Amino acid sequence: MKTGKTVKVLLTAATAAGMLAGCGSKTDTDTFRFASELDIQGMDSTVVDDGMSFNAIHAITDGLTAVNEKGKTAPAIAKSWDVSDDGKTYTFHLRDAKWSNGDKVTANDFVYSWRKIIKDAGNYAYMLGNGGASVKNADALMELGANATDEQMATLGVTAKDDKTLVVELENKVPYFTDLMAFPCYFPQNEKFVEKCGKNYGTKPEYTLSNGAYTMTKWVKGNKATFTKNDKYYDAKTVVTKNLEMYLVQDPKTAAQNFDNGKVDYATINSTLVDKYKDKDTFTTFNEGYLFYLQLNFKNNTVANKNVREALAYAINRKDLCENVLKNGSMAATGFVPSQLSTSPAGRDFRDDADKYVSYDQKKAQEYLDAAKKELGTDTITIDLLYGTDESPMDTMA
Repeated sequence: MKTGKTVKVLLTAATAAGMLAGCGSKTDTDTFRFASELDIQGMDSTVVDDGMSFNAIHAITDGLTAVNEKGKTAPAIAKSWDVSDDGKTYTFHLRDAKWSNGDKVTANDFVYSWRKIIKDAGNYAYMLGNGGASVKNADALMELGANATDEQMATLGVTAKDDKTLVVELENKVPYFTDLMAFPCYFPQNEKFVEKCGKNYGTKPEYTLSNGAYTMTKWVKGNKATFTKNDKYYDAKTVVTKNLEMYLVQDPKTAAQNFDNGKVDYATINSTLVDKYKDKDTFTTFNEGYLFYLQLNFKNNTVANKNVREALAYAINRKDLCENVLKNGSMAATGFVPSQLSTSPAGRDFRDDADKYVSYDQKKAQEYLDAAKKELGTDTITIDLLYGTDESPMDTMA
């Protein structure tokens, strides 16, 4: 983070996010103020799985790698690494880095946190297995969970060769392995500090520890979190902004008003506000790898019927939903991997080479619906759609 108002921790979750960024009116150059309609659920990287908590954790924690201002993977706690010829063993060489309590950041901090997330069955534990990094024995140990002995946990493919050398063994070659290391579930934790905090770890500022750009100084859930520059951060000289303030659980309309009044420097907005701000210099959108989808309850006899599901798939006009409902730059999905997420070495988008699995076709939707009614022996089909009301654009999409 080399500029005063650019903070690398702002990683939100949406296909395309509409936001207001810059200065509403008068702003404090020493403080970056960020408004979100979401809350921070917790600060334990082995437990939480929500985007706002990840934003906060990114502010105070560095992993082996990080994402730089150009969106590329860059060294962080690991200053360099070696890869074996078969691509299945990574040896990370750690830089001189400290936790905010003065302890050195060591290879064991990674060993401890990786074992912890697997043994505690954290929501992102699967990311260590073949669903993500493919770390040796991760999937087998996840099956054991809390029942795994210390001896069994020691078979996880992550080893502290010494304080500055971390060795990771994989079951399968993962070309994007170092990219994954910038994700919070792979972040280190100081074993001595975490064990001392016990169940309180990550619940209040005094129960958090930083090895990153900021330390957490205040946190009122549902209201505001405050962060201050960490002078012990190994790259502190590049951190220009001294303070970071996250205003929590602000609905987009309130956040936009606060932006206009100069009270915040960054605010995400929803589709109802796009038309008001889209022509202003402070309005911008950016694509992110995120997918919205309907999750069906197959224990329900109606949606367990394949023809009902086909009818639903063909009945959704995704293009219209994106352009006239969301209005935030989102693109119609034609498969589970979003467009502009993955490209080949030749620069071709994965979506261009893959099949199209869904499309909008009213005629086909009606044909499948009629077939479903016949199979189910009914003239009327009723389906309940449950959706979250605590964050946009779920209500608008529903």
